[in-house]
Amino acid sequence: MQDLVKLIHLVAAILWMGGMAFMLVALRPALLAQMEPPSRARLMAEVMRRFFAVVAVSVLALFATGGSLY
Repeated sequence: MQDLVKLIHLVAAILWMGGMAFMLVALRPALLAQMEPPSRARLMAEVMRRFFAVVAVSVLALFATGGSLY
């Protein structure tokens, strides 16, 4: 059971941090180079909406599993 809790904790952290790294290092520079500001803003808003839904679940999982790891 403890291994499953650690796995959930690790996956949630990777989703959160990996998603942030992807958006800052890959997505944003590519959009700045390729798209016009109005369409770029709409796309980023949609990406952020979906990403923050995943982050909300990840943060809840991190809190739930983090408390039981110690």
